[in-house]
Amino acid sequence: MGTALPTDYHWRELFFRDKGQFQLLKQRILPQIIQRKEKQKKISLWSAGCSTGEEPYSLAIVMQELLGKNSDWHVKIIGTDINREALQKARQGQYRSWSFRSIDRTYMNQYFSQDGSWSIDPSIREAVRFEYLNLVEDSYPDYAKGIYDIDLILCRNVFIYFQDEGIEKVLNKFFHTLSPQGYLLTGHAEILGVKTEHYFHMDSYREGRIWKRGKPSFVKEQKASFCAERILSVAFKDSSLVKSVLDQNRTLSHRQKQESLRQEKESMLSREHREVSTDEDQEKRSLLEIAREKADRKKYAEALQDCQRHLKSHPFDARAYYLISLIYVEQGLEEEAIATLRKVLYLAPHYISAHIELGHLYINQGNLQKGRKVWIKAKEIILQEPTDLYYEGDERLEELLRKMKCLLGEG
Repeated sequence: MGTALPTDYHWRELFFRDKGQFQLLKQRILPQIIQRKEKQKKISLWSAGCSTGEEPYSLAIVMQELLGKNSDWHVKIIGTDINREALQKARQGQYRSWSFRSIDRTYMNQYFSQDGSWSIDPSIREAVRFEYLNLVEDSYPDYAKGIYDIDLILCRNVFIYFQDEGIEKVLNKFFHTLSPQGYLLTGHAEILGVKTEHYFHMDSYREGRIWKRGKPSFVKEQKASFCAERILSVAFKDSSLVKSVLDQNRTLSHRQKQESLRQEKESMLSREHREVSTDEDQEKRSLLEIAREKADRKKYAEALQDCQRHLKSHPFDARAYYLISLIYVEQGLEEEAIATLRKVLYLAPHYISAHIELGHLYINQGNLQKGRKVWIKAKEIILQEPTDLYYEGDERLEELLRKMKCLLGEG
């Protein structure tokens, strides 16, 4: 599988290695992240496979140039590696001239002092924390090490040491470690031959390619042994709301056209509610599918309009609100996304996808305790296996449970 890197890979020890990729980060990606996080003023960056520290220190230099030396932003930069000797050298922050062969002398004089070797400026050294981590074997997100809700992961020239199985395992963990709109930067061709559509989509720029964390709702639904049999069954405690649902919203659609309706809860929904019109169900499905396709193409305004049109005739469809919340996330409207996800969970308390996204948003705002609470609730729901459990993905129950445990740092 490729669980360890060779101990001698010093060719990676270079500040600002690959000028094109660092230009992409400095001119496009990091400014986008800064703009999106303007309210929180918190950014998390991770150099995975950092060797002796040149890459995370390069990130720290770029962030200081973008934000200023005395910025009030909280920028967390973490470097991890499997080579403990390399990590020790990274913490010392002392380098030979060989590490600077891609930058000019002026740059060196600005951020380094020379006394035999070159010592990095204390403001840059203190901006980076180094931790031991085996990318394939260790579990993450890891809250103890601060490796969670990452806005940008750099993992360059590392996957070349892994087999496909190891690469897919790491990509899965990267997906759950990134923030909802997080980025992954790899070597230019390292994962082009690996299936990434379940985790990331690729954005291409003149300076290079970068991978952006995908959105479960924007991925076409696939057959799955547990979720193909389950449909969204809304559980209401308010009897007046039940009556309103019976009066105004006569249908809850199938996950797939060929599946028959599962028996709704006898105590809550009448027989009339279960007699769904095939034509109405088809119309409902089609409108939401159109909205999803538009969201896929980043036509967010049109997608929102379609969702609102759908909700006029089906005001209690949690799936439509969930799609709206993801569009808000894409637009950087976190408060609106949180309010909409709360509405989703009021309508459908066992909507696991909504729990996962809501937890990410809370943590993205710095509310770790609240985010973990939401994820713990989701894990408890999965363990209970309620008949109305709903998840917009293709994992089996046991796989979904492992995902929640991974998010919570439990395995």
